[in-house]
Amino acid sequence: MKALRFFTVYGPFGRPDMACFIFAKNIAKGLPVQLFGEGKMERDFTYIDDIVAGILAAIDSKASYATYNLGNSSPVSISYLVDLLEIYLGKKAIRNHLPYPKGEVVKNYADITKAKQELGYFPKTPLEKGVEAFVLWGKKYHMFA
Repeated sequence: MKALRFFTVYGPFGRPDMACFIFAKNIAKGLPVQLFGEGKMERDFTYIDDIVAGILAAIDSKASYATYNLGNSSPVSISYLVDLLEIYLGKKAIRNHLPYPKGEVVKNYADITKAKQELGYFPKTPLEKGVEAFVLWGKKYHMFA
């Protein structure tokens, strides 16, 4: 049995309850974006195509029992994600800065060393390209209008 841990997956047809989707919709509609810790919290945003590549590699793996982290292993601030969304949506965000929530991790990212070594997993999609593709998809399907 193999266990896969995904780190902040985003992209076309993504979950509407995830930050990237919520932020894009709010920016497009002129609604505020809630940024905890002034947007300084860092997450390991991972484009869906890279996650799928990791899943396929795990399926093909000979390992009987293993746990793999699938992420980008390159955390960025939530504020930077909003900056990118502003660029690709062509609209400024209304940023509502809130304090850090109690118990929230300030920086979270995947250690993908094992996935690299055993699965040949190497994420290929830079955040800038992934967010651009995500926004293009959202505009095409009138998600961010």
